[in-house]
Amino acid sequence: MKKHITGKWINDILDFKAEHALYREDGLQYHHLERFPGILFDANGYLRINSREEYENHPEFRITQVLTVKNGISKIKEYIEFTEEQKRILLIENITSDELIGEQATRKLREAEVLVRKRRFIERIKSKYTNTCQLCNTKLEIRDKVLYSEIHHIKPLGRPHNGPDIIENMICVCPNCHVKLDLGVIKLELKDLLVVKHEISPKYVSYHNNHIYNYKLDK
Repeated sequence: MKKHITGKWINDILDFKAEHALYREDGLQYHHLERFPGILFDANGYLRINSREEYENHPEFRITQVLTVKNGISKIKEYIEFTEEQKRILLIENITSDELIGEQATRKLREAEVLVRKRRFIERIKSKYTNTCQLCNTKLEIRDKVLYSEIHHIKPLGRPHNGPDIIENMICVCPNCHVKLDLGVIKLELKDLLVVKHEISPKYVSYHNNHIYNYKLDK
């Protein structure tokens, strides 16, 4: 296992793009955040701090020589737990275990690299569209100031379609539109997308319309 987990390591692995990140397993006491937006991690999730003013005036923070959080960051309303996918990504630390050697270590490293790259692609698209559905313009707020969106692979991954896991095969959608796309209810047209901020391959759109739209699935 990784012997010394740091906030910077988690921030980099999960691509949170915080200017300063700190980690304490129990979430109770930290060094001071120096740059913003900042982020505090514990073993199960994180708390974003957007500005110095928010940091210095937070009702749950006691700032002396160190930052003390009375009941831990997990008790604060804005705390967000790691998703299952984020937890799997953080298992990349296992590749540094002394128990993994030779081919096993190489295989684990490759699996982790693929997973991290995939997650970064997904987060890049969601950030580019600020979690707004490209089809219906929905912004789904799941809690205060926290928006949720999903990434749809236009040519689906896995059998029988075997679509690629690349940005050109992705669009940002709400859960409702995602289900409709998966079920072949929606025909895709690039000209009909409300916002386009990344390159989308027309060949994957054509595949969706020929093989998925209106349940035209290959036999």
